[in-house]
Amino acid sequence: MDCNRDNIKTGLRVFGVRGSQIGDAVSALCVYAYVRHHYPDAYTIWQLARKHVHATPLFYNHDLINQLTISDGDEGYGPRDIALAKTCQVRFPLMPEHPECAGGWPNRFSFYQETFRMAGLSMEQWKTVPENFLCPRLVQWFPVERFPKTIAYWPCAAYGATQIRRSRHATRAWAESLVVRLLREGYNVIQFGHPNDHAETGGTLEGCYADVREEPFMEQIKRSLGCDVIIGTDSGAGIALGAYESNPNQISLLTDHYPGHITNLTAFEPWNPNNRSFVGVGSADNISVDDVVKMVNNMIKG
Repeated sequence: MDCNRDNIKTGLRVFGVRGSQIGDAVSALCVYAYVRHHYPDAYTIWQLARKHVHATPLFYNHDLINQLTISDGDEGYGPRDIALAKTCQVRFPLMPEHPECAGGWPNRFSFYQETFRMAGLSMEQWKTVPENFLCPRLVQWFPVERFPKTIAYWPCAAYGATQIRRSRHATRAWAESLVVRLLREGYNVIQFGHPNDHAETGGTLEGCYADVREEPFMEQIKRSLGCDVIIGTDSGAGIALGAYESNPNQISLLTDHYPGHITNLTAFEPWNPNNRSFVGVGSADNISVDDVVKMVNNMIKG
């Protein structure tokens, strides 16, 4: 992608960016923030992968997006996508590779910065846009029902699958212990996520725990935003929830799951001023349940 102001004229049309995964798509808003900052009259076409069509409403009413389109196939380019991309002077790659980075990118850059780099842009170009404008924000165009003293818990990443090296989420036993502790503190807990995710029972405490993994994705997003605190991982849902303009209270349970990730261990956390992250080196089970509960109390009780 060549986005040099010297060779782009007014009437710029832009196609992209990353629609193959929900978290990637949300993080890619910083790419269009760069475009809008330097080319305010640009016409931007946002492609989302068909396999994630359920996440389309995340991007409704967004001022960085002029046109929202769904890919022909599950992801990538189909005939209609190619024809549409050809009408644009700038075409950001939909499924790019990671650029070269000595020492491994998570040790140097955030998840958002790496998305920016994968679009073919540089950190020098990143620095030309104010951070408050770069920060991905989603529009809360829907009403949100409030659920007092309620914790939204998204315990799993990658639809419950495990990574080859390290899990991106805690074991069921750890998650169960957190739920029980939260219930004993007097909170209600709602579990969100994919039907494949492991489920907690809440122990023997009834009436305070609900499992809504079968609900549609956007209904889960809406309900989560009505809770006092959202606890999750570096999943696409966590990235999306952290991007809402309401800046919800959020706790991210991170690990060093990415190969070679030894420093900058919060690289995958949501860009949310009200997020607090805990990192479990080797496993999310190494995060202290006591510390997570204490953070919940601090967020709710001040």
